[in-house]
Amino acid sequence: MDLGKNNAFSSFSILLMNFNHEAPLDSIFALAHEALTLKGFSVVEINTEDELLDYVHHFDEIWIASSDQPPKNAEKIVQELHKFHAAGKGIGIWAGGDPYFQHANMLLKDLVNAEVADSYAGAGSLKLAGLGDQAIQAGTMARSLITTGLTELPESGIYCRLTANPVGAHAHVIARSNLGHPTIVTWEGSSNSGRVLLSTSLLFALKDDDELVSGKRLLSNVGVWLLGLEDRMKLGLSLVGDIQAKPSVQWEYFLERNLDGKQAGWHPYEDQGNRIVEAAYQKYVGSDQADNNIRAFITVHSGSFAYEVDFKKMVQRNLAHHNHTVRKVRRVGDML
Repeated sequence: MDLGKNNAFSSFSILLMNFNHEAPLDSIFALAHEALTLKGFSVVEINTEDELLDYVHHFDEIWIASSDQPPKNAEKIVQELHKFHAAGKGIGIWAGGDPYFQHANMLLKDLVNAEVADSYAGAGSLKLAGLGDQAIQAGTMARSLITTGLTELPESGIYCRLTANPVGAHAHVIARSNLGHPTIVTWEGSSNSGRVLLSTSLLFALKDDDELVSGKRLLSNVGVWLLGLEDRMKLGLSLVGDIQAKPSVQWEYFLERNLDGKQAGWHPYEDQGNRIVEAAYQKYVGSDQADNNIRAFITVHSGSFAYEVDFKKMVQRNLAHHNHTVRKVRRVGDML
């Protein structure tokens, strides 16, 4: 049993940012995408800095796969992800052996005052620590929300290491390699920041069925943990959105007649679809609309249907239904 029921997280969205261009966009996060969508998350994968800056604030958490080259817009990326973290949203940082930790160090230094370096090869597997163990030993995993349902985890691939042991009440070592280096470290959130997780391996070297099952379980647990839902409940905050609410925009579609229990009139998009459409709209209005018509369209999913939203005509078209029904849409709220 892992952390959270399947299909229970349909109100939440995760942005997967692959800076590691040596690995295809659909491979480095393939296992994560499969694990997270099974839980109901809306998942979007990107691999350009422009997409990251355009979309990041419209998601509930972001995962970063680091590369061997520093970003071109490093200062701006750090600034925006700092804001994202300060809004109470979770950040997963996936690094690798030297030199595949450029983006990891850029964020770790800013968010939690940590740094990684060097390389070593993983070997064997990590076992779940015994009940009552106060500090996990080499080759073990702590009993935590991150390791829910796990008894063993393969130590595969090439790892980097933290240059110093994480310090502070909010820092926790979740797993140690067989050499004793922390391989999974978490930093708890607070009333003015989100959670952070560091994996010192990119975790795409899993091969056999048992490894894939445990890998997917770990990844889905990470997705649920980074939301920090229990912290938000303790603080009496909304489970979605920023800790400090900002003026919102709502996208709506128009029903010309009563349908499926809904009255004729305007109806709101679901939260995750609303965020994705608004992010695409902001990108569209900031582009050269006359020369870049492709930016006028975005595809969103709701239940078993997929809809194409046309920002020029302000309509949506059902791509899955055989009638390809077209309906009017509008954008309402404080930021018009």
